[in-house]
Amino acid sequence: MVIVLLTQSKTLRAVVAALEQGSCDCRVVDFDDRIELIRYLSLRANADLVVIDADTDAQAIPFLATWRACHARHDLPILVTGQYLSATVMRDALASGVDDIVAGALSLDELQARAQRCVARRRMHELESTVIEYGGYRFDKAKCSCTREGCLIHLTTYEFAMAWLFFSHPGAVLSRPRISEKIWGEEASAREPSALTRHINQLRRKLGLSGGGPVALRAVYASGYRLDGPRDVRH
Repeated sequence: MVIVLLTQSKTLRAVVAALEQGSCDCRVVDFDDRIELIRYLSLRANADLVVIDADTDAQAIPFLATWRACHARHDLPILVTGQYLSATVMRDALASGVDDIVAGALSLDELQARAQRCVARRRMHELESTVIEYGGYRFDKAKCSCTREGCLIHLTTYEFAMAWLFFSHPGAVLSRPRISEKIWGEEASAREPSALTRHINQLRRKLGLSGGGPVALRAVYASGYRLDGPRDVRH
């Protein structure tokens, strides 16, 4: 589990560091500035949980929640903590869509339990979606099949994984690192950047996403790629 932490509190840093030291499956990336945190998340896909210290920066909560929605990072849970949380901050945090809030001192055991629950909830939600219908396309994860207006389109395992990612988040800008991680997993960092470009072009050709139809896969300068099309998507 990779935990991304935003805080200036030595106490909270110590608690999170203790979690990292006590588990071989946990790694912590620490920030005290929300812009640097967002930059990290934009360039790297391997983050499982974000912990925001509201005592350090309460405005980081809606800031990150908005970024998560715009970039379709629904797989990334947000946990808010703070020893001096006001009712207004907690209300606004819940309204923005955070996954959990801890008011008061945060112990090691409570952090571990809440972190595991947040991550498990998000992963369970992802597993529940097995079919996507959008713009005349239909993807069935169980069968690893894709059809367009009822006609079967043969996709490789990598192509299907990439298509599922885009069609799950139409209208959202997906970064190249995130796409690469989805396709190749831990091997993503060893792949040449041109390999992703080739796969994108191949997917466009097979699915007819070059811009001549109602659904198009477009490059977004210095950001990644976005699938444009109708507003409604059915899972």
